[in-house]
Amino acid sequence: MASNRRPRRAAAVPKEKAPVSKKPTAKAKVGKKTEKKAPEPERQYDPSLKTVTIEACKSSSVFKTRANKIMKAIGEKANIEMNKEKPKKGNFVISVSGYDKPIVELLDLKAPLTELKELDCNEVAKKVLAAIEGNDSTAEDSANEASE
Repeated sequence: MASNRRPRRAAAVPKEKAPVSKKPTAKAKVGKKTEKKAPEPERQYDPSLKTVTIEACKSSSVFKTRANKIMKAIGEKANIEMNKEKPKKGNFVISVSGYDKPIVELLDLKAPLTELKELDCNEVAKKVLAAIEGNDSTAEDSANEASE
């Protein structure tokens, strides 16, 4: 009687283990050397300048990116406070000391954050700089647009 089963294989013979080397096996990265950037020095508070307060939610990098662009545009023309208090989720608010209404006020944003992504940072920076310099008409117009 012929069986349809395959014949059994012979038991595997264990191979001898390769000798363990004591050299580290991790390869060194070849190519460009990465240079660590020196941290930017802390800006000194200047009481003669106005203060720009930026409240940017920490849940997405989009908030931080927009806030950094605006901070870079403002430069040394004002004192900047970023997230002085814990920001509320989904909020992006920029206000200047001495003004009742914020320059930009986007509250309770949900993904995909289209309003924030469509925000023109250069235009916002111009409005903030106008508010800092005391050009009231431009700053008030932008505050009215933000509240609508």
